[in-house]
Amino acid sequence: MKGSILKRGSGGLIFILAAVCFLLGACSPEVNLPEQYALVYGSTYAGSTVKPVLGFPDDDARDFAAILSRKGYTVSGQINSEATSEQLESDIESLSGIGKDGFFLFYFSGHGVSQGGSQYIVFHDGAYVSDNDLMRLISRVPSRQKVVIIDACNSGGFIGDSPGVDTENSSLVFSAPEAFSKYFANIQAGDIAYTEAIVITAAGEQDLSWEADAYGHGIFTYFLLQTPGRADRNGDGCVTASEAYYFTQSAVVNNWNSRQPGRSFYPHISGGAMDFVLFEAD
Repeated sequence: MKGSILKRGSGGLIFILAAVCFLLGACSPEVNLPEQYALVYGSTYAGSTVKPVLGFPDDDARDFAAILSRKGYTVSGQINSEATSEQLESDIESLSGIGKDGFFLFYFSGHGVSQGGSQYIVFHDGAYVSDNDLMRLISRVPSRQKVVIIDACNSGGFIGDSPGVDTENSSLVFSAPEAFSKYFANIQAGDIAYTEAIVITAAGEQDLSWEADAYGHGIFTYFLLQTPGRADRNGDGCVTASEAYYFTQSAVVNNWNSRQPGRSFYPHISGGAMDFVLFEAD
């Protein structure tokens, strides 16, 4: 499929963190952020057996890796032909020495699919990595603070059905008790358990996500790249996972969905009572 607008895979609910959060870290002169490590993957699938070829996942990955590097992360970026499942196994193994107090972030931009009740992200080598497989891989990283960000179709399936609350028709105040109770209800709920990582996805389990020439990126990532300068909601000098999500979700709804109702999609975030600092605000 070629054209000015492409979907990122084949064929919502909006999930939030509990309103009462325990912020691990703060961006002030008195508090130092932990050592931060990131694996950033993106492929257009040019030269691969995977079809259709996409326009911008490599740019997504390069630009997000550049932001993370500028913010002090140690970044391993795998672009196009380097973005393989075998390379991911190797990169995860190389992080086995991270201390428990370190911070780990995994970012993926490319195709996502839903088959047989499971969701997958598709690597340049044609390998399908399921939600359960990705959970298994990231669980090898010893860090207690982890964030997974996926810009792909059907990516909400990497979160699972719960915990989480739908805020489309309710306020944070009324949602907080529900989210709080779910946090303690079943720690194994969800495909990537919220006790293992906060997961932010471009779309729901059955939703498509999109890219467009006018943006020069995937729509979700286009707004994610703006979070260092625009997502610090409380003005404390740092951007947390939930702040990055709220800004990006709102920007997608207001700037894309409102103008492309036939191609609407809704970013998701896993629920729970934790939030992590991603980076200092610009």
